[in-house]
Formats: sequence, C-alpha cells, structure tokens
Amino acid sequence: MIKTRVNGINLWLFPNLAGYKTITHFVTTRQGGVSPKPFDTLNLAFHTQDHFNNVLRNRLILARALKIDPDALINGEQVHGAQIAIVQHKNTPLPDTDGLITNKPGICLLVLVADCVPLIFYHPQKQVVGVAHAGWKGTVARIAQKTVQKLQQKFACEPEQLLVGIGPAIGPCCYQVQDDVVQIVKKTQPQSEKLLIRRVGNWYLDIIKANEAQLLDSGVRKENIQTANLCTRCHSKTFYSARARKGPTGRFGAGIMLNP
Repeated sequence: MIKTRVNGINLWLFPNLAGYKTITHFVTTRQGGVSPKPFDTLNLAFHTQDHFNNVLRNRLILARALKIDPDALINGEQVHGAQIAIVQHKNTPLPDTDGLITNKPGICLLVLVADCVPLIFYHPQKQVVGVAHAGWKGTVARIAQKTVQKLQQKFACEPEQLLVGIGPAIGPCCYQVQDDVVQIVKKTQPQSEKLLIRRVGNWYLDIIKANEAQLLDSGVRKENIQTANLCTRCHSKTFYSARARKGPTGRFGAGIMLNP
C-alpha cells in the first residue's frame, strides 16, 4: 500500500486504485483525531463507547482531509452478516448491512473495522464502487463472493474487470480461533486446510486469504486484487485492533467514492 499524508492525517492507498481520478479511496489509521484513550484518536465509529461528539469531529477531520461533504460518509449497521445494500441516496437507512454498492457520485461508502477484513471494489468501465466488512462470520457467509455477485447482477460488472483492495486486518500470525470456528470453516470454505493453521496446539485462521479465495472463485483476476498485508494486531499503534486492546477500542475506516 501507499502511505500518504493528506491535510494533517495519514491515509493508506491501494496502488491499483490510486491512479484513477474518477474515484477517491482511502484507508485511515487511528491517528490524527480527537478521541481520548482507549479510542485514541481518529475513531470513526458511533457504535463504540466513545462520545458521539468526538466521533462526529473525527469524521469532520476525515471529510476535510478528503475535501468532501461530511454527510457523504455512509456506513451500514455492521452486524457481521452478509447483507449488501444498493445505496442511491445519502440518507438511505442501512440496518443489518455489511456491504454497500453505489453507482452514484458523491456518496462515500465506508466500512469500519478493528481486526475484521475491509474490502474495497471498483469497476472502472461501469463506474460502480463497493465496500464490504468481513469478520469470520461474514467470511463464512461469503460476503466477498456475494458482493461480486451483486455487482454483476445489479450493474452488469464483469468480475474479471473488477479491481479490489483488501485492507489491513488481523493476520494468521495472530488470529487464534476456537474449535467451533474451526469446524464451521471446515464445513463452509473450500480448501479450508490452506486457511487453518495449527501452531503450538492452537488453531489460527487466515481470514485474509479466505476472502481473497472467494474473490478468485468469483472470477476476479489475481492481478486485480491488492492486499495490504498489514496485521492490525501487530500494527496496533497504527490501526485499531480489538484483539490487541482486549477491551473497548475505536474503528478505522476503509472507503471509496465516485467523484462528482
């Protein structure tokens, strides 16, 4: 990924998306905002225990850095599911929603994460963008694959033309899971033996590779997928990590918008 500093805050960009002037995209860090510990400092999530006004100010900081309307920042009520909504207006209600798609300029789709996998989608020919939030539950529910399918069904987006960025998330170095998750992964994920790692008597899940595999199975070209390869727990001073914090924490964001 490309690390950049924009109007006072650090942002990370995907090389495969950075060359397009038709879109604005970004991955934020936990730095540059106003929230106190344990949400320090650029927490973008209202659903945390952080004060509402702190989150509102942090979103204003992000919007000013991006030079967009703060009301353009749209995220769903993430519930670790696989429901994907088509967003046509800024005030669209988005209950129980972990994936968002739009072909409308000026709407900045946003997912909020602190170890889960953020995915960003762009189809340059059809001018459609999308995001998805994939925790282990969303991953086994195949939200990455379902997002590709909905892009294809609703907007005729050919999978082989999609560009995808997989943002910072907890890596297989740190994502220890229990036997119940192991069994679900084995039942639902093809080639699960490549996703589950046995180490010192414990199981670890490569949730990043699991989502990449779904994209490839859906027809997305490998060369069109770029992965951050940044473990949020290992880099918890830069990105929020629920596993590292072991308690309340903030959320960083991954987003994309068709420029007006």
